[in-house]
Amino acid sequence: MTKQEAISHFGSQRALSVALGLHEQTLQRWPEQVPKRWVMAIKNAMLARAIQLEKQAAGLRIAAGA
Repeated sequence: MTKQEAISHFGSQRALSVALGLHEQTLQRWPEQVPKRWVMAIKNAMLARAIQLEKQAAGLRIAAGA
């Protein structure tokens, strides 16, 4: 996974750093390929975000009467 791919999944470098509990400066120092020790953490954060978005979507469907 590239650093840019990881950032794009979260929308911004700041959002990715918050999701991982890192300072933005730490992400800036990463090489183009995400360090292997962080790949699983990113995938777990992506899964958590997907679950959160699914819950929000369900709430919106209920509120819309759909």
